[in-house]
Amino acid sequence: MSFAAYIARRYLFGRHRIRFIAFIARTSILGIALGVTALIISVSILNGFKSEVTRKIIGFDAHLRIENLYGDKLAFPANLMRRIDSVETVKQSFPILRGEVMLRAGEATDGAILETMPETALADLYSVAGTLVAGDLNLGENGLIMGQTLAKRLNATVGTQVLLYNLESITANSPLPFVQAATISGIYASGMVDYDKAYIYGSYALGASLFEAPMQASSIGVSLKDIADTETTLSKLENIVQYPAMVLSWEERHQTLFNWIRTQQFPIIIIFSLIILIALVNVSSTLILIILEKTQEIGILKSLGTPRYQIMVIFGLKGLYIGGIGAGIGLILSLGFGWLQIHYQMIPLPSDVYFMNAVPIKFLWQDVVSISFGAVLFSVLATTFPAWKAGRIQPADALKVD
Repeated sequence: MSFAAYIARRYLFGRHRIRFIAFIARTSILGIALGVTALIISVSILNGFKSEVTRKIIGFDAHLRIENLYGDKLAFPANLMRRIDSVETVKQSFPILRGEVMLRAGEATDGAILETMPETALADLYSVAGTLVAGDLNLGENGLIMGQTLAKRLNATVGTQVLLYNLESITANSPLPFVQAATISGIYASGMVDYDKAYIYGSYALGASLFEAPMQASSIGVSLKDIADTETTLSKLENIVQYPAMVLSWEERHQTLFNWIRTQQFPIIIIFSLIILIALVNVSSTLILIILEKTQEIGILKSLGTPRYQIMVIFGLKGLYIGGIGAGIGLILSLGFGWLQIHYQMIPLPSDVYFMNAVPIKFLWQDVVSISFGAVLFSVLATTFPAWKAGRIQPADALKVD
């Protein structure tokens, strides 16, 4: 152990004539620990929330969609899809027909949004295909996949016959909606109640018949081999599609939600950083009190030839010890809480309000390291003024102190 480290430890953890010094030192460590814990947990919850929402939303949507700028249907989408499929990052493209419908099962009725597409495309929608609780994806021509919440409202199960009413077909000249019979092939439970009660899925043939739109598409969905290629693929497709068609990524289609998540990060980081800031003030106060108590000892060290910079190093190491211990405790507490939440879901959430049934946690090593290292770094910086004052103490003046 170096001379500076030995003296720093003795000054910080040894006995003090001023008992308040030990108390305020412990308070500094506790404050840094609480600040680091709160900051790591809050940032990890935001990361977890964003990750979980992203996973589930992508599970309901294509990575990219090509739509008409004015909301009209795209005619003869097969020609455009062949060009899209030639892009190396594209897994598949597929036509989507979408519209608002009224469902009737027996005496029960309810509204929903019907999206129809090929079965191969539906199999790529994880939040539907990966959360089936009954039935399967074998749609045939008139099969339907619906959410568990909507199925309960209609008292429907797999095999139930339903009638679909195309509300968009009602006009002044045709006051009665076009009706199509369908059979429930599967029921999914994604955990996102707003989707489970509102979205139903069927084959493209069903949509073409119900919406009277053969050889057309409300949009063209594009699935990618790797979601990381979203931006580069979007740029390539923008050179392929022609006005008035436009390309939208999954994030652009849900940008309001993701903008809200981003806006939450800054104030949360600021608020919990204030806890660490208060603890850093205590660090400075602790060292100032130690200087007042140890003025004679500092004078003796300087009279024995200890250089000024080494006196400053001694007090810098005190900040390092306080910050390191506090950050270490905070790191252990935050990782421990995260492990318990991930495995035991101690804090539940109402799934009818949020997109999940428990508070999500996702630790990113860069966040954990930067917060912990930042706490230690600022603890050392908080010693700058006290260390500078200690370094300026003159031996003759220090030895006169009673």
